[in-house]
Amino acid sequence: MAGKTGRGISDDDEMNAIKQISRVEGILQFIPAEVISRRAVECGSYARALFHWEQYIRQQEQIKADSRHWFSEKDEMLQHLQMIYAQIDEPDSIEGISAHLRVLNPEQQIIEDRKAGRLTAAQSWYEIALAEKPNDIETQINLLTCLKESGQYGKHSQQCSQPSANIRVPDSILNYVDSFRASNFLSNSIVPFAAEAAWSASKWERLEMTLSSSPSPQANSFLDFNVGVGRALLALRRKDVAGFKTTIASLRETLAAGLSPSTTASIKACHDHLVKLHALYEMQAISGMSSTRLLSRETILENLDRRLDLIGAYTSDKQYLLGLRRATMTLSR
Repeated sequence: MAGKTGRGISDDDEMNAIKQISRVEGILQFIPAEVISRRAVECGSYARALFHWEQYIRQQEQIKADSRHWFSEKDEMLQHLQMIYAQIDEPDSIEGISAHLRVLNPEQQIIEDRKAGRLTAAQSWYEIALAEKPNDIETQINLLTCLKESGQYGKHSQQCSQPSANIRVPDSILNYVDSFRASNFLSNSIVPFAAEAAWSASKWERLEMTLSSSPSPQANSFLDFNVGVGRALLALRRKDVAGFKTTIASLRETLAAGLSPSTTASIKACHDHLVKLHALYEMQAISGMSSTRLLSRETILENLDRRLDLIGAYTSDKQYLLGLRRATMTLSR
């Protein structure tokens, strides 16, 4: 502080400060890098976890380089390092670590394929795993997430700039959900995927059937966002103004309850919340059921174009919002 104000600092004060800092650093050095890294992963602080885990690998290499078990231990450390890189979205680093692994197991191959954008290859891995364990919920969710990232929602036609340019996409997600339901193993965690796929494909009867099996907003205060969006769209379809407004308000309240000092520490930390609040506003604006003064069609479209530009390079968010806009516009007057 003295340096910032240009007043200088006495030698005694400077030495005292250095001693205090050295004491703190001395205590921190006694905490193993492995412990700090693993706790950082649990807290979601992946950059810190990465820094300390790399430090831990270097320490172990110096100690155990001559051990005959070192290569197998190193592979385990590199697998953990790859998992950390997967959380911070570093596809090049993931592939670089794979080159140092002696054996690449299916889980690591899937991570590498997904992060590198090779979604068809990742989908094939998940389908093989699902054939072996058809009732494994985690594999089901991973497969549906992979399909969602590749844009395979449901069969629909989307009018583009040229009248003849219709985009048809196979209804993979809905087909898989139907197969899970047929085997009497439809988990509640699968319902949000089915709901999003149904309203993205404008399959309202399918959406009604899917949401009939999920808890109502009154029974579940922590309503899943996509399930809530589905309920709001069904209310819009029925021209149920009160139901639409109540569902939107409930979703907004749930999102607001999740805002904490840790989730609002940066734009990146609260990104998911911002996207969902962004989506709720656009649903209200397009629906014509907003409690504020109704804007003209031209003004709304101009605002929507500006809002889409604000999303920047987040392609998946743009895809999600455009699908939601299309669904709301289909039902809106």
